[in-house]
Amino acid sequence: MIETLKICTITGFEPFSDWKVNPSREIARSLDGSILNGYRINSQLLSVKFENLKKEIELIFENHLPHLLLMLGLSPSPVIRLEKIAINWTHARIKYNDGSQPRDQLIVSDAPLAYFTDLPVTQLEETLRKKGIPCVISPSAGSYACNQAYFLALHLKSFLRLPTKILFIHVPPLPEEVARKGTSEPSMSLELSLKAVRLIIESLGSN
Repeated sequence: MIETLKICTITGFEPFSDWKVNPSREIARSLDGSILNGYRINSQLLSVKFENLKKEIELIFENHLPHLLLMLGLSPSPVIRLEKIAINWTHARIKYNDGSQPRDQLIVSDAPLAYFTDLPVTQLEETLRKKGIPCVISPSAGSYACNQAYFLALHLKSFLRLPTKILFIHVPPLPEEVARKGTSEPSMSLELSLKAVRLIIESLGSN
């Protein structure tokens, strides 16, 4: 009997602002086409363009309808951040790559104010910490492109009653990028961030 593989889609963002390399994109690319713990993984690159994200998120479900959707983004934090909540609000501190800068507005006018992931973030946090990977549960994915994409995905899941499990994960900048910028921002190696994402997929393989 041939076991049917589930589909896991991993999204990563293009570079933005003064970040020339976005580790979320590099992780997604590294895992594309691999098979891990019962999942066949495909990656999708998301733009940092306010008007484009809605269609890009819709295409993920139209093209693959994944069982698991892990959305990755860059955050200048010293730890892996498991985002518990997506809020229906955008307030861009910096411009998107298309030049837009939405301020104090809803992402979807007739949608709930927030959605919660239905994945076990407490369990995932414990799993990563036991493997020596700094990790926290975060109460907010921010108010920029990461939160926008996360909210749109969870809203589509709710509106269409899709079975897809969805989680947004923020990863720190790469050490090379911090060195290039000459700042004191925290960082994490691509290898360690990639290990964290692999561990998450492995721990969710039986869900």
